[in-house]
Amino acid sequence: MSYRVIIFDLDDTVLDFKAGEKKGLATVFKHFNTAMLDYDAWVATYIEINAHVWQAIEKGAESQPLLNQRFSETFAAFGQSIDGVAA
Repeated sequence: MSYRVIIFDLDDTVLDFKAGEKKGLATVFKHFNTAMLDYDAWVATYIEINAHVWQAIEKGAESQPLLNQRFSETFAAFGQSIDGVAA
């Protein structure tokens, strides 16, 4: 019996993760932004915080708490208090 294996590279090949992230960030920003923040500055802050989150996860930190707090930390950088889980 012979088998054929097909391997797909989903990351940004079949699935556009960057477009999905961009759309998701815009949705979170619109829903939770109560201080009329600058979107570009907010995204730049999120990207920086998110990079640190993934570095910690790659070093073995538990992922879900970090993934939940990245939005609360981003908004906190602009003086807003939001629930990271809800975001």
